Amino acid sequence: MDKISITIENHEAIRSAVKLFGDYVKAEVLGESLVLADVVEGENVDLIDEVSVSIFLCHIIFSKSL
Repeated sequence: MDKISITIENHEAIRSAVKLFGDYVKAEVLGESLVLADVVEGENVDLIDEVSVSIFLCHIIFSKSL
């Protein structure tokens, strides 16, 4: 089964929500990991209250062992 890794720019406005709902987000998007990082080379996403964070998604391919 293919999954994705999710990296989100660490911002105080979302930190607690990611900690609280991270497992739910991973389950909804077939995420293998969800990480907050200080520097993220991804797409900028505008949130509420003029907050913007960068998000990077990486496709992970799992191969079946014989």
